[in-house]
Amino acid sequence: MFRCSRRFGKVVSGGAAAPFPSMSGLTITKFDGSHTYNQQKNIWVLLQEAMPLLAMPATYVALSLVKCVLHSALPLFVNSWYVTAAMCAGAGRIVAKGKSNHIVKDLRGKNVVITGASRGIGLHAAIQLSQMGANIHLVAREGAHVEAAMKAIRTAAKDGGTQTFTFSAVDFADLVAVQAFTSALQSEGRVIDILIHNAATLKFENRKASIGEDEMLVVNLLSPYVITEGLLPLIQKSSAGRIVNVGSSAHAGVTPDLLQKYLNEGHHAPGHKHNALEHYGFTKLGLIYHTQQLGARSYNADADANNKATTDKVMDDDNGSGAPTQTPAAAQQSPPTFVACCANPGGVVTDIYRDIKYATAIMHYFYYPFLLLMRTPYEGSQTIVNCCVRDDIVNGGVYMDCQHMPDSLSPVACNVKERATMMEWVERKLSAHIKTKGSSTSTTAETQQQQNA
Repeated sequence: MFRCSRRFGKVVSGGAAAPFPSMSGLTITKFDGSHTYNQQKNIWVLLQEAMPLLAMPATYVALSLVKCVLHSALPLFVNSWYVTAAMCAGAGRIVAKGKSNHIVKDLRGKNVVITGASRGIGLHAAIQLSQMGANIHLVAREGAHVEAAMKAIRTAAKDGGTQTFTFSAVDFADLVAVQAFTSALQSEGRVIDILIHNAATLKFENRKASIGEDEMLVVNLLSPYVITEGLLPLIQKSSAGRIVNVGSSAHAGVTPDLLQKYLNEGHHAPGHKHNALEHYGFTKLGLIYHTQQLGARSYNADADANNKATTDKVMDDDNGSGAPTQTPAAAQQSPPTFVACCANPGGVVTDIYRDIKYATAIMHYFYYPFLLLMRTPYEGSQTIVNCCVRDDIVNGGVYMDCQHMPDSLSPVACNVKERATMMEWVERKLSAHIKTKGSSTSTTAETQQQQNA
């Protein structure tokens, strides 16, 4: 476990916590089926993400100019190399850490299910939600780190006497185990107020899961899909059910041609060559698509029909990537049965890179130099926690640095037709291994309307 674990005890806020609002108390922006892609804004967002790489060189250039102009007026120590190095490092760290979540809610009595929270970003998110009083159900693979994680979550509890902390050992590469876990929670019937999908893997070798599919695809996309669809009835029982999927900017590397090649042939790069970052981006693109689909499906049957008409119009008029159209006021007034959003944590120093040769050792010994360009898991968890507790939310939207950032989406991620195609592809993939149609994992509009009815 990385050294950032020293921050397990960090208090989220010393102030009084506001109550967690019901759905009627939220300010919800309805997702109409399509995001509008703006190339200039997208480039600007990508430049903002690259700022940690630019901060230190820019600081060095600025200091050099100041020294040239004011050389004789500056104290001698200011001209020393170690002052320059310290200021450059400080600038890099300030920019790299990103924004922090300052919203604190009273989550006593609220149930949170979070996957992949035995270490890293997920663990820090679970700790902060525990500090707000939430009941935490941690879902992760069995391992020695689980006991330490559960202890840290319990220690951080706002009211350890009333809060509950449970753990389910699930291998996300095993769809059968994932469906069994989902069925077990369904049978308990316990309301789920917040579901966080944080579990993910990055494999630099083409590994197969037990079902024969690519392990990264199963862990990062298929398993979260099965869990979300299976637990959706429990989330809809909550007065303010919320789904937070952890995304990534890596989705921007998936071009339309690459997406079609993967969907049609099952390969993610020409010549069947394994490109880990492209494949990782493909799985995260699927998670973004699912988030958008959930946002569009979260309203009642009438709103669903309006949303379908909106989606069809966007697909017909703008080839699936145009501006969203307005839905009737009646549909806008009808609150959703749940809300969903996608949180991008940014570049974070975690052990997701552990499959890279020597990566664990390198990140251990060069941990602090890496922090000049990347975030700690605690800092990476801020947007996730913010999405869990914020009062205003764009249903189906994507968040970065604790704010709604639709311009961070690539052109492919804004395409309605591509989303529909990929979601159908996911259903076909799942139907080959587990029962989907007519079961808890079905995602058709008809099934959703039946549940709402």
